[in-house]
Amino acid sequence: MKIEKKIMPDTLLVEQLRALESKCNAYDKIQSSACIDVSMNYYEDMNSIFLMYEEDKLISFISVFAPLKHEIEICGFTDPEYRQKGYFSMLLKEVINEANKFNIKDLLFVFDGKFSHSEKLGKKLNAKLYLTEYFLTYSFKDDKCNKLKNKVVIKEVQHSTEFPIVIDLDKRIFKEDEDVAISMAKAILASETRSQYVCYHDKKPIGMINVDINNDEAMIFGLGVLSEYRGKGYAKDMLCLLIHELKKVDISSISLEVDSNNPEALALYMSCGFEKVKSFEYYRMDLHD
Repeated sequence: MKIEKKIMPDTLLVEQLRALESKCNAYDKIQSSACIDVSMNYYEDMNSIFLMYEEDKLISFISVFAPLKHEIEICGFTDPEYRQKGYFSMLLKEVINEANKFNIKDLLFVFDGKFSHSEKLGKKLNAKLYLTEYFLTYSFKDDKCNKLKNKVVIKEVQHSTEFPIVIDLDKRIFKEDEDVAISMAKAILASETRSQYVCYHDKKPIGMINVDINNDEAMIFGLGVLSEYRGKGYAKDMLCLLIHELKKVDISSISLEVDSNNPEALALYMSCGFEKVKSFEYYRMDLHD
């Protein structure tokens, strides 16, 4: 057996990762997907793909999504023919060693909500259920975004000179550290697939929303408004404006994720025409416990 670590996968490796992912999903009857785009990771020199080979055959891998300084999300797949042999545990040790180099405090294991062994694996890993996220998709059948409540506009961030606005919003809305906010703003602007929008009311920046478009599929993330503008319809208006923009470019699907412990956000998204499709469970391991 051979273990390899990569900061970023090349095109051929991405194909191999997705092939193993599909094989595992078919066997487990789930729809799990590893995040193998590392462009949002906070540490540019951190290994994010951990691979196990038998000769030249990829039999197991773990991917790391780490946009924050002290927390990483991991998703792993092992070929059904090679399970119960300790290969995932061997890769996990490598992940933990890598995390310790960067003083990472928490590991979040991501499981498809339909995966029947998530609780068992959580106990084995000494990880506790941390949260559940719903995956929602937009229904194009009924346009629930045909009227805005407030006079707002959204503008795409197109130059680094706009970073002070974005960073200030990120810090005030999501309580992010400034260096994390800067890292995210740079990564989104440099990305070929991601875009960031600022919402303005009376020419004042009051909120932000991001989208990642791959082929004709859009994934919305990082939606938030300043506390003094919450509960007044601004978030819905901002989301609806982005949906209108996406419809102009022939998008076939629009999706987003929401924490099950955030009923207000869930209600907001469903009022805009989103429907729950599946869920993901996050199990937390404290590396400094």
